[in-house]
Amino acid sequence: MRMSVSPKEIAEYLVNEFGHQKAIEECHYHLNRCVDAETAGVWHNIGAALNGMQPVQRCN
Repeated sequence: MRMSVSPKEIAEYLVNEFGHQKAIEECHYHLNRCVDAETAGVWHNIGAALNGMQPVQRCN
């Protein structure tokens, strides 16, 4: 799947929008709903980016 934004950019958006913990919860929710491997891979990459961020980090 070709994406116009990177998983890291999506992770940064989620953290800014929801906070770190809620962003991780949202990611897990969407990952668990995936029915195909390609979409699951995208959410997995977003989760990996979230896990690499500090819990208190805010992105500008």
